[in-house]
Amino acid sequence: MVDGKTARAAFERLIAAANAKGEPDLVARALEDDVRVERFGFHERKGQLREVFEGAPAVATWFQNGPWNPTTWWLEGEVRAADQGRWTVRYALEVSDFHGGGTWTAALGPSGRIAWLMHDPDDLPDDLR
Repeated sequence: MVDGKTARAAFERLIAAANAKGEPDLVARALEDDVRVERFGFHERKGQLREVFEGAPAVATWFQNGPWNPTTWWLEGEVRAADQGRWTVRYALEVSDFHGGGTWTAALGPSGRIAWLMHDPDDLPDDLR
């Protein structure tokens, strides 16, 4: 059974992979090979599934090619238990003068790596819409 400490460690490995711009070894430590990442929208698309990344290599490419590079990511707050054995945490990011964030919800695989992730960003400021 997964506990909060194990879930936090999984999210911290995800942060390390994101900050390393999808470096394959760090992605492999953070994510199950067959991970599914669901990226949701913001503003009028809040709550709508916008993109799906299937497999660790696709997630690595997302981190490498994101329009927000260079970005610094970190966790904000506690990891909390969510429905269906999942875990949730607030993330934050900074790109130049922009500070943003959102919520990640994840299910962990038997290895303790992330097997499924919902990436739900906060709305952007009006001047960045």
